[in-house]
Amino acid sequence: MIVALLGTLKAGGTYVPLNPEYPRHRLMMMIEDSAMPFVITQQSLIESLPEELPETPSRIVCVDRDADVIEARSPHNPAIEIAAADVAYIIYTSGSAGKPKGVRVAHGNLVHTLMASVETFDFQPSDSMPCLAAMSFDISLFEVLIPLLTGGRLLFVTRDDVLDLDKLLAHLDSVTIFHAVPSLLRQIVGHIKQQPENEGRFSHIRMIFTGGDDARAAARCQAAGSRSLPMGNAPNGFARACGFRFMMSLSM
Repeated sequence: MIVALLGTLKAGGTYVPLNPEYPRHRLMMMIEDSAMPFVITQQSLIESLPEELPETPSRIVCVDRDADVIEARSPHNPAIEIAAADVAYIIYTSGSAGKPKGVRVAHGNLVHTLMASVETFDFQPSDSMPCLAAMSFDISLFEVLIPLLTGGRLLFVTRDDVLDLDKLLAHLDSVTIFHAVPSLLRQIVGHIKQQPENEGRFSHIRMIFTGGDDARAAARCQAAGSRSLPMGNAPNGFARACGFRFMMSLSM
């Protein structure tokens, strides 16, 4: 996934994440609406794609099945120029108010948000950050690209482990920063408080990000060991995230 994401952006293309858990008709709508010339996937996920999608080498690229063909390509940077106004990615809305709509975010917006976040929140090479969000949500770009930009450590957490609080807490043992939507953050804090042996366990976590939902309840939570809780609300694009910041009290 990371190879496909970085390769698409580096080539000047537009990244459109397709969640294999989506219904096939929704995936087909996204493929047609965005007019994507290539679908980059892996062999185990081909069956998740719409049956109407023509399976030809020019249409579907499997990073595992086509590894030999990919490795034969030039390793040099492509001789292209990417303008700030060029579209970096398209994220589709849920469609709860009708047909899902594609929201375009330009390279300039993406770069500005990433670099401003690095500067504002002082991300360091010593930081470790997990990717907890599904790749179909653009906050995942924040979780993935920030550690890569700063020389930090990126930790991928499977969906099953995100839903299993004990396994999720085990992953948090090795991170210094993480992002979670308010509903998940409430579950994490509640689970920590239920187990007295967790006292002081997460004092190494220096910052927690939340947003994208009503964060007032999460703001009242006392995050275990965190020194600050940056918050933001980005309904369709994390390029508008990180609205404000306040200090948290520490009790665990």
